Amino acid sequence: MRNKTVSLCDKSYEVACKMPNFSQWLRFQLLKPMKTEEEDRKNAPEYVKPKPHKHHLCRHCRMGGHWSDDCKYVVEE
Repeated sequence: MRNKTVSLCDKSYEVACKMPNFSQWLRFQLLKPMKTEEEDRKNAPEYVKPKPHKHHLCRHCRMGGHWSDDCKYVVEE
């Protein structure tokens, strides 16, 4: 196994000293599946469509709770 030095502040050093196997925990943290940029973009606020206001009515079915573009009662031809 290869070695790599990690710098810790006083607080993180105290936490690491209390852990039974800090090296194993650190390896696990580094090897966790990382999110891809695409996943991060999908969850970004500018990509998440806001919910309609409570008084908003769909122009197709006149029911509330969804946008007109997302209406499930509209059949596209």
